[in-house]
Order: sequence, then C-alpha cells, then structure tokens
Amino acid sequence: MEHPDDQPELAAAVRELAAAVSEPAGDAADEHRRWELYQRGADLSSARPALARAIAAEPVPSLASAVVVMLLPDADPEERLRLVALLPSSVRRFALDRARELAVLDTLHRPDGPPGFTADEVVTWSDWLQRRAAEASADPRLLTLLADQGRTKRIRSLAAATLREQHRRTEER
Repeated sequence: MEHPDDQPELAAAVRELAAAVSEPAGDAADEHRRWELYQRGADLSSARPALARAIAAEPVPSLASAVVVMLLPDADPEERLRLVALLPSSVRRFALDRARELAVLDTLHRPDGPPGFTADEVVTWSDWLQRRAAEASADPRLLTLLADQGRTKRIRSLAAATLREQHRRTEER
C-alpha cells in the first residue's frame, strides 16, 4: 500500500475511526491495524459513520468487502444497500448477494408469517441461506421443503430436526 500521506482520505478516516473507538490510530498503512479498528467500529453504533468513511477510503478491496459483510447482519435493509454501495464494483457481488440473503431471512420472522417460498426458489438459495433458514424458520412448509430438497445432507438433516422439534413442542401444549 502507498504511504498514508499519499492517501489523505484513508489516513483521515482511520484517525476519525480510531477516535470514535477510543483507540490510537496507529499506522494507517498497516491493514492489520485497520482491520482491528474496523472490528472495534463494528461493535459501536456511534462509530458507524466513521467506519463507513473508512470503508469508502479502504484501498484493499477484499478488506473493505470483509468489513461490509461483517456489518450486514446487524444492518437494516436500507443500511445494507448503503454499505454495499461503498464497495468497489469488483468486490460488490458477494456482499450484495449476502444482503439479499439476509432480506430473505428477515422475512422468516414477519408477524404475518413468511411468504410462501416455492421449491424453485429454495433450491437456488446458497448453502449458507438454506442452513440459516433451516435453523431459523418456524414455517413447516419451508422446513419440509428444506428437509426434502436442501442442497446438502447437513441442511436436510437440520431442517428435519427443526421440524421434529416444532412438532414436539406443539404436542406438549
């Protein structure tokens, strides 16, 4: 990486983030130090604006992507899209896919119940999304779909176990 003096936006963003997390900035050229600051910033909602500026200035695309993906689960849908937009287009795809997957998971907890997912939809989901849905869903239709057509044995077993647990709890009532 270039010296931070050659990247004033990055140096300023790292200093701002360090102040927001009450730590010394250290060497802004050290990507390991930046990663530590990014992790600390992720834990503090008050540091999020500074963290966003640091992500936008981050010269290592894979590091910026890792930070955004780390932040996505705790972000609301609009913030997820703003975070993904901070990334260079060369590394945006994975983060965008993860944001979409998280939006699907969000629907599993809607008060009116999840939408009726079709088998054609569910089989296109990533292993990550199928596993999370098998763990988080209370919808017997979705769990049955995953138990029957999940991509891996682990997913099918997990969905079947979640379904059995729901049946057990229902019978106890």
